[in-house]
Amino acid sequence: MRKYYVYYHYRKDTGEIFYVGMGHDNRIYCKKSRNYLWKDVVKNHGYYGEIVYDNLTFEEAEVIEIMLIAKYGRINIGTGILVNLTDGGGGSRNKVVSEKTKQLLSKINTGKKASKETRKKISRALKGKKKPKLSITMTGIKKPEHSERMRGEKHPNSSLTDEQVLDMRNEYDNLKRGEKLKFMRKMMDKYGMSKGGIQKVIYRTTYTHI
Repeated sequence: MRKYYVYYHYRKDTGEIFYVGMGHDNRIYCKKSRNYLWKDVVKNHGYYGEIVYDNLTFEEAEVIEIMLIAKYGRINIGTGILVNLTDGGGGSRNKVVSEKTKQLLSKINTGKKASKETRKKISRALKGKKKPKLSITMTGIKKPEHSERMRGEKHPNSSLTDEQVLDMRNEYDNLKRGEKLKFMRKMMDKYGMSKGGIQKVIYRTTYTHI
């Protein structure tokens, strides 16, 4: 039977976690099939990986990945620091989780016993952190209740205030085509951000709540 693992990717310059994933074989080192936020971090800051839980079944890896993503939160929905675009579990955006994974998560959330080994691994993953309140819905995983409080300028890693974001977008939208690149360079210097970071603000990939 194939065994899976859960891994972290860290920024090489700061050592901060920016991605949580699951896989097997050499997935931790593979740069293919990564999302645009992951590629932006790696291009600008470099990265290294660490396997944090191994020798897992597919379902155990799914559960632990989901719990760790919920623990650290996602940049793209304003809940935390990770560049993951989904809540985990090996699927796509707005993923509908498998019935087996729902049963494992349900056991964790209701206090019923999952396997002893799975509970130990999840307990170690969440040690020292307040467990996020997850609930199972018909469409999958409901995000933590604190998510709305972490959006935009309220997020601890935010570089801009909501007002600065709105001013930047309004000014950019009113520029002629030939002036836009110069404006982005000006914003990069003003706020100490990368070109990719400024583009995400302007194109509404980040700060999506305004």
